[in-house]
Amino acid sequence: MKIDRKFGPDSNPHEGLWSIVLDGYAMCELEKIFEKWRDAEHMLAYCTINLSDLQAAFGYKISAKEAAEKLMEEADDLEEMLLSLALQKLPGETLQTLFRPLHNRESRLTELQLSKASLKQYYRPNPKLRLYGVRVDADTYVFTGGAIKLTHLMEDRPHTKRQLDRMVEVKNWLKDEGILFSEDLSKLL
Repeated sequence: MKIDRKFGPDSNPHEGLWSIVLDGYAMCELEKIFEKWRDAEHMLAYCTINLSDLQAAFGYKISAKEAAEKLMEEADDLEEMLLSLALQKLPGETLQTLFRPLHNRESRLTELQLSKASLKQYYRPNPKLRLYGVRVDADTYVFTGGAIKLTHLMEDRPHTKRQLDRMVEVKNWLKDEGILFSEDLSKLL
């Protein structure tokens, strides 16, 4: 595993969004998830297989095609928001505004904190897409993956459980590498 800096302010080369690159892959996880979410065939197949979960999550009867279109639109909005925040283009808003502690009951920020991001606090009352990462420092996150989250607990579905496991794996890897602050990330380049 290695990491790649994706976005961040020019004023601090350590701050911003980093992404893991899994062994055997040329593309980082951030690029992979948005590529997957832009792929209409993939999204339609996912929505067809998970239609009952989608209908429950949307709260009404929705076709697989309509659900795929809505999820792809949400992905575009999420990617745009992520980029704007990482480049500090929204006054008073930062990556830390988008990313929240993974567990809703956590109110304080901790070392190498498992984190999630969605458009919930912006303008989507019931977002389905999640980005996951490990918070290394203020406004510094290592992206680990993303998922379409349709159930309350990540453990409820295999694809979200894999994301949870990966976050824990990356947190442990960062700790083993001595990465506790944003300045430490340069050790992994």
